[in-house]
Amino acid sequence: MPIATIFVINLFTNIVLVFINALALWLTEDRILRHELYIPKGFTTALSVAAIAGLINFGLGLLLLVIPPFVAVIMLIIALVVNAIVLFFLIRNFYEITWLKAIVAWLIVTIVSMVLSFFLGGIVGLFV
Repeated sequence: MPIATIFVINLFTNIVLVFINALALWLTEDRILRHELYIPKGFTTALSVAAIAGLINFGLGLLLLVIPPFVAVIMLIIALVVNAIVLFFLIRNFYEITWLKAIVAWLIVTIVSMVLSFFLGGIVGLFV
């Protein structure tokens, strides 16, 4: 598959996943992160967090395109760990919540993102 096609698929997938992650994070905020002193951050904060994580994910995806295949597996694991850590700290800092609530929010957003990515990848795979 040509690199340009992979680039477009990576870009499209990341744009869609930014909105999916933002929606999942916004719903998580509404259901889990609230407490008596919590001031709701809204969808724009969720979109900001998802966009920053999406940009990092997109950059790591582009990096995976140019490295040799035998290093790609190691780099993929590193990319997943870096993306998880960045998303966790973004949730923790943007929402100003405890570590436990940040872990719960991160797990929910990650699971929703994985499930929806699987379906999105299947749909895109049918047309490419």
